[in-house]
Amino acid sequence: MSDKLPFFLHEAVLTLYPAGADGTLVTGGAIWAGALATRLRVALDYEEVKVMGSGEPYSTAHHIDEETVLTIGRTWILPKSGAMTDFKPARNQQYVLQAVWLSEGYWYSRTFYGVTGRSVTQNAPDTNQFLTDQVFRAQRSLDAGGPLATVPVWIPVSAPAKESQPFGFFREDPFVAGDYLLGTYAYAQAVTLGAVQFIGLAPLTPVTLTLEVNGALTAKTLVIPAGSPNTEVSATADMGGLGVAAGQTVRWKITDGPAPEDSAWQSALIMQVSNQ
Repeated sequence: MSDKLPFFLHEAVLTLYPAGADGTLVTGGAIWAGALATRLRVALDYEEVKVMGSGEPYSTAHHIDEETVLTIGRTWILPKSGAMTDFKPARNQQYVLQAVWLSEGYWYSRTFYGVTGRSVTQNAPDTNQFLTDQVFRAQRSLDAGGPLATVPVWIPVSAPAKESQPFGFFREDPFVAGDYLLGTYAYAQAVTLGAVQFIGLAPLTPVTLTLEVNGALTAKTLVIPAGSPNTEVSATADMGGLGVAAGQTVRWKITDGPAPEDSAWQSALIMQVSNQ
């Protein structure tokens, strides 16, 4: 039996951390964390010098340095009041960026070190998405992976730094009962869950999402209303201050809905999380 498998992207989580004086990540202090299955590009560039000796018909390329260029499309997160600003990389500031992927029962992670900002662009590809494209450089990276039974705490572990902070759950593909929205979170301290807002393209019959905490479904649900094909619908729900203990995982599962061709798609769900 082969020890390799084709990679199918089921979930990807990116977390950006400030770097400590030694270049390693500052745990518990994530600047932003979010699920990301699209709009991620990782390019390894080599800096080269071409040398041609006397009488040689062709030049030879010599690699003298390399860098990784990361292009990330994040949902633009704005404050409820005040200036219309989102995170922008600071000048000459180093970060650590961690990416974790799940595929066919295995997890893979790549942690980038010596990360610095290169550019930031805000754009709106359609009415459902307002993205901030962020481009970073990285000096080096380390890879890890293994079966899901041995997965480390790869989920973004970050307690909200403010009284209330939004966390996003996303899905580009049609909603299929039994699948999850992209986004799995845990928190460094006990938190309470508040308002939930959904926006996306309508299903032909309603779709039910159920909150899952630490692997168990709760009684908290959100119903996506039916609508005409390719029209936008929205829905809200209140988690009623449901408490989540430190270290417990939070996910949204699709528990009921029509066939994929009739279901919701290209959607986002934002949930407010507060310190207890």
